[in-house]
Amino acid sequence: MNKGKRILVVLLSCVLLAGCAGKVNETGGINENSSSEEKIQKEEQQELTMGIWGIESVVKAHETACSGIETAVPEISKINLSVFATSDEFFASLPTQIAAGTAPDIVKCDITYMYEYISKGYFIPLDESVLDLSLYTDGSVDVFRIDDKLYGLPINAQPFCMIINLDLWEKYGFDEIPQTWDDVMKAAEILAKQDMPAIIFENNIVYLTSVLQSFGGGWNRGKDIDSAANVEAMDFLINMFKSGYAVTPESLGVADASSAFTQGMAPLILGSPWYNSVMKSGAPDTKFALVKIPCKSEELRAYMPTIDGYFVVKGTDDVTLASKALNYVNRKEFQEAFYQGVGAMMSNSEVRKNYFETYDTAENLKDAMEYVKDPMFPEEATKFASIASTEFSEAISNPNAQLNGKDVLDNIAAQFK
Repeated sequence: MNKGKRILVVLLSCVLLAGCAGKVNETGGINENSSSEEKIQKEEQQELTMGIWGIESVVKAHETACSGIETAVPEISKINLSVFATSDEFFASLPTQIAAGTAPDIVKCDITYMYEYISKGYFIPLDESVLDLSLYTDGSVDVFRIDDKLYGLPINAQPFCMIINLDLWEKYGFDEIPQTWDDVMKAAEILAKQDMPAIIFENNIVYLTSVLQSFGGGWNRGKDIDSAANVEAMDFLINMFKSGYAVTPESLGVADASSAFTQGMAPLILGSPWYNSVMKSGAPDTKFALVKIPCKSEELRAYMPTIDGYFVVKGTDDVTLASKALNYVNRKEFQEAFYQGVGAMMSNSEVRKNYFETYDTAENLKDAMEYVKDPMFPEEATKFASIASTEFSEAISNPNAQLNGKDVLDNIAAQFK
């Protein structure tokens, strides 16, 4: 493990003048009635490493999170940040680092890969005795509890959602927020007549899962890959692409979905509340709103939770010490910096209260967490995500493939099993 160096730090007490000096109190002042005895205390301090990824504001928030650890947790001298360019890079390298003993001690991870890493023993249970779990919103901690063991602390707690470029939406004559996929399809038909795609769709497992859930489907740990609801949702998506109503960022000639959206290449996109910061930096003058993902029908409304957590990695020398570090890192000060810089809905109860006052763009999401549903990815989530993306890409990109929704899901199931 990248434990850093173990440092022998000599903490010297002040040499006190008789009658006017004493112990340092909690605020760093001097208690006048303390003894004048000189005390020398030797403590072994440890450096920890935290693995993260994200945009600049995410990194800055984590710099805030790690500062002051040496005072709050005297056993720790420093937390070094190991920053990866993308989440894909992070998750691709983590298993190799764990095997080599060079992985970070603590990491940020989302629920997409959490089950796989826990089942493989990559993440180990936290020491709850040093954690203050009363700070978090109802249910956000339970996401990370498996077999009565707590594996992670929630950073944010938010639903995957849809973002509307309201300037474009109104420009093309729409005023109502689409509630169902039929609403989106009707708008797409009108937009297509003016050579404007309706929605930017990133070909990854989160986007795919969100649409399947909105039709009443899901993965059920790999047992229901080709369910009727999943087939219906996949047929809908393939039809959207074949009709030109949905587009990938690659087909638009841009590097990623957020760049395409901030450039106004379509009025709709799926994403997370962090689009608050995307729009602030990429399209500051554009009017937009975060809204619930459309569904097939109201009774099937469900949203995938996009929740990141902090975890302790296998091989970390001291689980209790690492747990103390996470308890400090995830404090209110960090959560405020994170949501103000990134625009995410946080797990800290106090911080979350201020969210909708700060971001009126998310008014439509106030009750969205009531509809959050576990996506139940298979334990081999990395492999599954790659297979699903490849098969879906074949269906929408290869004109000779002629694949329908059942074909795609059957192909996924065959390779995965």
